[in-house]
Amino acid sequence: MNRFSYITSTNDEKATGVVNADYIAQKIANRTVSMITMNDDDTMFGFSLTDGSRIKFRLRPHAAEVVYFAPSSK
Repeated sequence: MNRFSYITSTNDEKATGVVNADYIAQKIANRTVSMITMNDDDTMFGFSLTDGSRIKFRLRPHAAEVVYFAPSSK
């Protein structure tokens, strides 16, 4: 999709990487949403998946970011 940035990130958001939409789609396919969140100023929403991973959508002026957080390795 145009004007979307697809990113992977660690849970502490210190290490990130750029990926494509297919990578994100593969990671969230066949998962169930367990929780949905939204911040107060409506610039971010996200959801947690049953495998422990998270997806966050950040609405930015230049492009929206789709950030995938892998499940914890605990």
